Amino acid sequence: MRKTIFALCLLLLLPLACASQAQVAVQTNKAIFHPGETIIAVAELKNNSGEAVSLELRSLINTTASERFQPRTDIRAVSLQPGEQRRIVVFSLTVKNDFPQANYTFGSAAYVNGIKSSESEKGFKIAGTLSEPVFRVSLCSDSACTQRKKVFVQGEQPYLKVLSDAISPSQKTIIGSIQGLGASASTISSSLGKGMNVEQLIVAGSLAAGKVYSMLLTSADTAFIREQAVVQFAVIDQHPQIKNASQCNANLACEPAKGETSKTCPQDCK
Repeated sequence: MRKTIFALCLLLLLPLACASQAQVAVQTNKAIFHPGETIIAVAELKNNSGEAVSLELRSLINTTASERFQPRTDIRAVSLQPGEQRRIVVFSLTVKNDFPQANYTFGSAAYVNGIKSSESEKGFKIAGTLSEPVFRVSLCSDSACTQRKKVFVQGEQPYLKVLSDAISPSQKTIIGSIQGLGASASTISSSLGKGMNVEQLIVAGSLAAGKVYSMLLTSADTAFIREQAVVQFAVIDQHPQIKNASQCNANLACEPAKGETSKTCPQDCK
């Protein structure tokens, strides 16, 4: 019984002992970074115990504001002598023009024997990089885009609607092309302002029936990250004719010659 209690005490005290062994604090060299500047992310470690300790330092730089940023991770083994303090440059990262403008977090955690001993987190901001040209695309059968469609009858006039969320009037170009068409009919160039709808007629006579077309739209302004959207639509030769598959004419007369049976036409063949 005493051995069991002793073992339980060790299990309960082990996390506390590990937590008191190593301490981590993080910092960055600046609070706001611009293109071309270097982010220096530092972790400061301290061994608070009276004996040597081996730990694993796990670090991360990330932002939740954009999926375009690839998180930076680092895992390394560190050994500290009793009372030792050490400053480790975990990341040295140069800000590029395609980094999202957003708030970021740099964090590190120290693990001793697989148990988290200490953790620390520091926020910073990236500004002045290229914007993301957020735009959404719809195809419609009318210029007001009240009826959105992806299948058109040959000769019908498809319209393209582009809705911009984050494009300013001074930085504004969207270029599009439709695969399978001649250059005169396939090129689309539209100027966008924030919140502006742009409706561009696609030349209907150039669209052949029985084909599926892919339209590629690309933001072309140098003030923005190159962003693309793909829209597919089909062209058919005529409106589909839906035939009545019922074999029952419901005239109160059972007509086996026309395929009516008690199963297919119970109201006539009882």
